Amino acid sequence: DKSIKKAASELCGDFSQSSTHITGLRLIRQDPWECFLSFLCSQNNNIPRITLMIDKLCKTFGTKLGTLETDEGGIVLYSFPTIKQMKIVTEKDLQDLGFGYRAKYVVAAVSELEKKELGILWLNSLREKERREVQRELLAFIGVGQKVADCVSLFSLDKLDVVPVDTHVFQIAQRYLPALSGQKSVNKTTYDTIGDFFRVSFGDSAGWAHTVLFAAELTVFGAKKAKAKGEVKETTKSLKATKAKGEVKREKVSKATKTKGGVEEEKTKNPIKSKTIKSERKVKKEEITNISVKTEVKAEENKEAMSTTKRKVEASERIDDLRRYPKRERKETVTFAISDKK
Repeated sequence: DKSIKKAASELCGDFSQSSTHITGLRLIRQDPWECFLSFLCSQNNNIPRITLMIDKLCKTFGTKLGTLETDEGGIVLYSFPTIKQMKIVTEKDLQDLGFGYRAKYVVAAVSELEKKELGILWLNSLREKERREVQRELLAFIGVGQKVADCVSLFSLDKLDVVPVDTHVFQIAQRYLPALSGQKSVNKTTYDTIGDFFRVSFGDSAGWAHTVLFAAELTVFGAKKAKAKGEVKETTKSLKATKAKGEVKREKVSKATKTKGGVEEEKTKNPIKSKTIKSERKVKKEEITNISVKTEVKAEENKEAMSTTKRKVEASERIDDLRRYPKRERKETVTFAISDKK
């Protein structure tokens, strides 16, 4: 329905982000026998302890292959024990190696495979069968549940649409499927619902996508994802800040343009203020005109004063000349004197 499709779309988005920041992750095609026994050891267990248990199993019952020289010394390598080598192994042997209650599952599985007509090759033949049939066949073994059966199917039997559901995958599904939010544990119906949800989201590659999302939930990979999210968040914040700065800058430019535009903008926003500014501008203009007139009058007065001074100097020089040269006509002197008085 629509809600499932929407949830599937959101899950695909989360997968896209996880796959970008978790590089180098591979979905292996392991030997079915080795994969089967390894996952029998995985129940209620963690990866470091499972690794330790398998390492002890190989050293104790496998065949020595040689020594790998490293900077820290030589590492002795052993093969994974064959079904023939495991036939002599007892529950006590495995318990002594730290297998606990899982010891009986391993011994029982070896016994069941020995009874098969194809023996260990029977596991390989499951690659040719359909996903649901493979799950039914594996669930027949003691200690094998849906998750172990699906892990073996996905990692060794070419069933890439299988989705093993553990605590991590259950929590992922709860984030997208509201119907699962109140559930505390996984039952068969819930298990199938989650698998179908992943298949709707990723089709025949659901198992591969599940592996990427599962890895993203682990601490070692989760830190990378969180860091990447933090970087994206910082980049988003930076972009927002830059955008905000740009808007502020544009606002300042806009204000400057409006101020430059003068009274016209002010008129639109505040008519009363505009009228006051206009009156002030008019008064200012009148004051400038008055100053200009006063300047012109002053210039005329200065010009007149200079002209009078010049005439007085000329008159004084003329009188001196008459005193020096008395033979000149008196008429000229009188005429000048009269002219000076004017």
